[in-house]
Amino acid sequence: METYTAKQALRKDMASRNKEYSRITLCELSDKIMDRLEQTELFQAASCIALYHAIPGEVQTAGFIEKWYQKKKLLLPLIVGDDLRLLLYEGPESLKPGPFGILEPKADGIEVPKNEIDLIIVPGVAFDKDKNRMGRGRGFYDRLLSTLNAPKVGICFGFQMIPQVPVEPLDKKMDYVIIVAGGKGLRMGSEIPKQFLPVAGKPILMRTIERFHEYNPELSIILVLPESQQEYWHQLCEEYHFDIKHQIANGGDTRFQSSKNGLSLIPDNEDGVVGIHDGVRPFVSTDVIEECFETAREEYAAIPVYAVTDTLRYIDQHGGGKNVLRSDYRVVQTPQTFDIGLAKQAFNQEYKEQFTDDASVIESLGCQVAMVEGNRENIKITTPFDIKIAEALLK
Repeated sequence: METYTAKQALRKDMASRNKEYSRITLCELSDKIMDRLEQTELFQAASCIALYHAIPGEVQTAGFIEKWYQKKKLLLPLIVGDDLRLLLYEGPESLKPGPFGILEPKADGIEVPKNEIDLIIVPGVAFDKDKNRMGRGRGFYDRLLSTLNAPKVGICFGFQMIPQVPVEPLDKKMDYVIIVAGGKGLRMGSEIPKQFLPVAGKPILMRTIERFHEYNPELSIILVLPESQQEYWHQLCEEYHFDIKHQIANGGDTRFQSSKNGLSLIPDNEDGVVGIHDGVRPFVSTDVIEECFETAREEYAAIPVYAVTDTLRYIDQHGGGKNVLRSDYRVVQTPQTFDIGLAKQAFNQEYKEQFTDDASVIESLGCQVAMVEGNRENIKITTPFDIKIAEALLK
């Protein structure tokens, strides 16, 4: 009840703020906002976009719709009972006034499959930097957005951005980490897969899971393991009394497929951030984990990196080579963190050989990946020498 009252008060406050601006000023501000949207990589890469026809008080979209509907597929909402249907906009003649005075598509319009939608542009009464949104209270968009996986962009005037939107307990976002552990131990010279090897008396993989649990005990953990290794993992959990809750997904033939299998355990309507992490990187700091998750919450995608200190040499196809500027390069680590909807959309495509890590899958959609400072202790344990370093780090 307290949250409901706070939302009602906020709606009144936003309506009062809106009246401080003339209609002409709001239209000019709207044009600037839509111009900025057009410059984003998400918009430029999208071919099918769901958006809205604005009412007074919202960022105006009419000119934007007319400008783009013959260049991209634009979908507009039709109110049907308590829900919204997204139908293709085919020009002004395809619209009619809806029950709230909003122009909406006619009921016989063309419905586009939801998996073809690349971007969703959402109105709202107020937003905050944690990606919380408050609508007009009828829940139309809440119900619609829960069924869509595409990236979502809320657009608003500056006065509609506030420090914190009142949030119901059920509105809380859920974050996940997918820990991929598919090693076979060949470089270790061991019959035991490397993720199960003990370091200072405890398997590497358990230490990795513990680090993420330390960062956030409420974080949902998904472990990706080859099916042939899962029974042994359960035995280790019993032996070491390891009881941190986690789900298990089957490993794939490639890193791409393993990550995709992990993502499949996240509900399609989940709204939050997912990290994808190497199972044999137990020394990532909780500060780096937090920075990756929070940056992805703001920028949609983030990876930890650190500067190269060794000299680098480029080798060409003929065996020749030359030194290159190390200042132009960074060493990439994990966790690589992404908006859940964006990650699901990216991994819904077919595998390509240029997918060298999870971030490269996201970049294939034309999305920029932000970089945060990693920690050098976050080594990937793949050789006997790495084990010695790990033992030293734990002393």
